[in-house]
Amino acid sequence: MHTVNLLISLVEHHQVLAYVIIFLGLIFEGEIIAISVGILAHLGALNFWFSIFFILVGAISKTLIFYELGEFLYKFKKEFIILCPDLKINLFQRSLPPIS
Repeated sequence: MHTVNLLISLVEHHQVLAYVIIFLGLIFEGEIIAISVGILAHLGALNFWFSIFFILVGAISKTLIFYELGEFLYKFKKEFIILCPDLKINLFQRSLPPIS
């Protein structure tokens, strides 16, 4: 119980930092952060509506960032194959070709 009280007091005293960590944590981790935020909101350390807002913004940002990253890598793959057509190993294959 001492650890829970320490965590609650830490979050209550550093609200802005807590919401920034929620946002960044959802971009890189996801569900574990959302569950932790729900527990902290239930205990009263975080505002429920601000928590929901930052969870949604973080989840949407994660989706958009990784969509753009995938689109960039797909274009890079096309350009890489055009520039190096005689390369024996395709770097974007799921498995390596047999060694001969």
